[in-house]
Amino acid sequence: MSVKFAFLLLVLSLALVFMAESGAAMEIVKREANPAGTLTAEAIQKLREIMRKNRHG
Repeated sequence: MSVKFAFLLLVLSLALVFMAESGAAMEIVKREANPAGTLTAEAIQKLREIMRKNRHG
């Protein structure tokens, strides 16, 4: 049971890393934060800066 759980965590972690690197995470954040089209260009730019900083350490 614990081996299956560890494997599941590994797979989910790898998927999250791939999503962050591919920019898919940014798209999910934009969609969730902006269901009515209210996210401003400034907010999107701030999100991009945060993602860029996280990618470069």
